[in-house]
Amino acid sequence: MMSYPRNLELEILENLDNPRALFILGSRRVGKTTLLHRIENQIKDKKTLFFDLENLDAIKLFKSGYSNFIQWFQAQGFPSNERVFIFLDEIQYLDEFSNFVKLIVDHHSHQIKLILSGSSAAQIKYKFRDSLVGRKFIYQLHPLTFKEFMVFKQEERIAELLGNTHKTAQIDLLVHFHEKLKNYYKDFMIYGGYPEVVLANNEKEKQAVLHENIRSYIFKDIQYLFQIERLDAFNQLIILCAIQTGALFNTNSISKTLKIDLRTLKKYLQVLYDTYFATEVRPCFSNKKKEIKKMPKVYLNDTGIRNALVKNFHPIDERSDIGALFENSIFCALNKKLEVLDTLYFWRTNDGKEVDFVLQRGIEYIPFEVKVKRTAVNHLKFFNNLYPCSELNLVRMKIEGKQVPPEINIIPPWVL
Repeated sequence: MMSYPRNLELEILENLDNPRALFILGSRRVGKTTLLHRIENQIKDKKTLFFDLENLDAIKLFKSGYSNFIQWFQAQGFPSNERVFIFLDEIQYLDEFSNFVKLIVDHHSHQIKLILSGSSAAQIKYKFRDSLVGRKFIYQLHPLTFKEFMVFKQEERIAELLGNTHKTAQIDLLVHFHEKLKNYYKDFMIYGGYPEVVLANNEKEKQAVLHENIRSYIFKDIQYLFQIERLDAFNQLIILCAIQTGALFNTNSISKTLKIDLRTLKKYLQVLYDTYFATEVRPCFSNKKKEIKKMPKVYLNDTGIRNALVKNFHPIDERSDIGALFENSIFCALNKKLEVLDTLYFWRTNDGKEVDFVLQRGIEYIPFEVKVKRTAVNHLKFFNNLYPCSELNLVRMKIEGKQVPPEINIIPPWVL
């Protein structure tokens, strides 16, 4: 299968010369292995070794311990003045790798550069402990952004016009491709951004890959890495998260529905978050009495996975859940581009005023209201009175339509 560049690729290549280990984290089948191979292929003038830790021979070598690995490595006859780039795929299968990485970085970084991938933030962060402080860089690989999706569709000219953010997109030129973009985005909402899904030949194949992704997630990541006492309740929780995407998430009610206690429910939710399956979005509030402060929302990190769980791949215009699906797609877009110190919230008052997403960047608030049909923007203006904003954004599929005040930006979803 042909591979295409990812946005993260250049950033990783720029960090190959430093001594730190590079960790690429992301959900199963999001493209981590392909990205590792692409990086390996771009440094063909260097010595490289690639290990898949789902392979029994590979895991046996690394489980034999640091000293045995160094003996094996030295026996390969690499020149002492050359650096070897070692790629370790699916590092979560290696127990106690933290000490191994520490010793390599501390004593062999002049000759060995480690580039590693993993599917579980929880397991990997736990195994990091404190011993890898200052010895690692962590990158998160998401499902494709819409710009990457267009590259995969071989629409490089449009991808170039999309820019990297809604501020750098050439919206005036993209108007000429409006119908094509709208159709592509509808497909993107239905099937999501997993590379293998995007490259599938037909709808039947796309759906089969999505269902296999879910099966692999439950039976490989979950059963292998976590102790899930009630797998039936965990599976029901996944489906509930898909059905209730974008709605207020009442943990008390859901624990009763699943017949599990709150502690177990919170543990299962944390598993979903740590394995990049779903993300919790907390409410934005200050000391204002009428603002919702506690109840979060939960979004799935890929709309294709969400649609597979609710068993609905119908065309966008025929769906009763189009509002929730569109909102989930905008969450995914914003979440993929969060910077290190950014936080994504929603805002809602007890009397129903709401802004779908609020990006906090330092002391700056950037709200995004998401609309399929209605274009009322009163809540954006109300929020701006309480939290002075650098910009006000209305995200909708149609650029034309009901006019809004000049201080509000109308943004098509494909530029986010």
